[in-house]
Amino acid sequence: MQKNNLFSDNEYRLMAEISENENITQRELSQNLDISLGSVNILIKKMIKEGLIKMNQVSKRQVFYMLTPAGIMEKAKKTSRYIKVHYNAINQTKEKIKTFIENLDKEYKRIYVVILEDEMNQVLRTALNEYIDKQRDTKIQILDINKETEIEDNKFTALLYLAEDEKNIFQYKNKSKVDKINLLKII
Repeated sequence: MQKNNLFSDNEYRLMAEISENENITQRELSQNLDISLGSVNILIKKMIKEGLIKMNQVSKRQVFYMLTPAGIMEKAKKTSRYIKVHYNAINQTKEKIKTFIENLDKEYKRIYVVILEDEMNQVLRTALNEYIDKQRDTKIQILDINKETEIEDNKFTALLYLAEDEKNIFQYKNKSKVDKINLLKII
């Protein structure tokens, strides 16, 4: 099942690339989609057979790909499904974060949250804002990554962040007693 979802996702991405550039080569598709050249070739052959893509051989070395009317409709359907699936995943992640924050709020006297400037942290910011809006008394303080902020260094304090690369929060990492929690490892 997982493989079919990935395969379908690659089909959508391939159709999107072709609709943007009919002159695109299979090698460029491979690089843009980060899948093997062989996988691109298999996908294209499958989609030509299904009538979603049309191939025009211009010369020995040049091929144009274009979406057929059926391909345009399929891309629209896949776009809708893609948005729904990813929206649901984002919403579920946001709800997991809110539940985790609620549990932390019961456990710690002070919670500091470092929010970086990326897409995942936008989900964290939204979850925090929704949680804080519901609470009358919260111990959560959002830290500005660009400002040096002093935080309480004790065992009743949590430093919450969401980062693949933790170097961005280095100024807070040197606190010895604070519980440092990377949400990426939890959600």
